[in-house]
Amino acid sequence: EGRTKEAPGPKKNLKKKVIIGGVVAVAVVAGIAYYATADMRAFNKANNLMLEKEYDQAIEIYTEIKDYKNSEDLITSCYLGKVSVLCESGDYQEALKILKDYNITDQDLTNKCNYGLGKQEKEKGNYEKAVEYLGSCKGYEDTNTLLNECNYQLGESLYEKKDYAGAAGRYEKCLSYEDSQDKYDECMYI
Repeated sequence: EGRTKEAPGPKKNLKKKVIIGGVVAVAVVAGIAYYATADMRAFNKANNLMLEKEYDQAIEIYTEIKDYKNSEDLITSCYLGKVSVLCESGDYQEALKILKDYNITDQDLTNKCNYGLGKQEKEKGNYEKAVEYLGSCKGYEDTNTLLNECNYQLGESLYEKKDYAGAAGRYEKCLSYEDSQDKYDECMYI
């Protein structure tokens, strides 16, 4: 009673074909699913980078998928985050440049930048430049006080140079500051 090996029958070939077909189908579906979720994965990666304040990398990814969800808005959020970081480090000029270059309107950040630049210029003794920056953010924090101080110093400088009309113009801008009223009156009568 010896048995001889039979050639594989149609049932075994069919099983192999079904198994191979199933594996191929799973692979195709997995490939499609992976490709279909590529934007979602990139979006999540960019979100994590933004949370880690890695704004440049996040912007790069959001830009690649700008039509996915709210990526376009998040690009703007990244630039605003970058501007905030620059302000914290005192790099107000670069922060203003980003706001301008990317046409981002955020009055509070713009005021913060101009205020910071004005204070920096005042500390250097560049009162004209300080007045220029501070004048564009009147009412922000103690800007009005700083403007009075700068105009007073400019008035003093012009007075020393015997430019009484110029000095009077500066003192007039800060009449309630120190003895500006008296100096203004004096300049008007010289």
